Amino acid sequence: MQAVSAKNQRKCGKRRRLNWLDTIANNRLHGTTFRVPLDLWKEERLNPVSNVAFAFAERHHRKVSNDCYVSYNANRYTVPFAYAGSTIEIQDEKNRMRRFYCSKQLIAEHRASMGRHQIVRN
Repeated sequence: MQAVSAKNQRKCGKRRRLNWLDTIANNRLHGTTFRVPLDLWKEERLNPVSNVAFAFAERHHRKVSNDCYVSYNANRYTVPFAYAGSTIEIQDEKNRMRRFYCSKQLIAEHRASMGRHQIVRN
């Protein structure tokens, strides 16, 4: 018998729930509105809140050293000299990109280092 990982069990459970919503729950007469949810959604004509996809990113604050490096995840990344001594925000995109902001303005962008204790320069 093959062992099923917890991740695969979650995927399977999610698939079953979505199938139930698509085939049963959203196609039957709702007990409160006495309407079929799928018909109501077609009438709503909803617009997307934003054209920009939600960024799955972690944000961290770091102080820029006097030599213009920012330490993050055991690596050092360069930023422009004008930001030495400033506290900046690092946006870790989880897609191998690191973006560095000061006062919500993008000041540097680097590919994430593959190793540790590396210096990453543009």
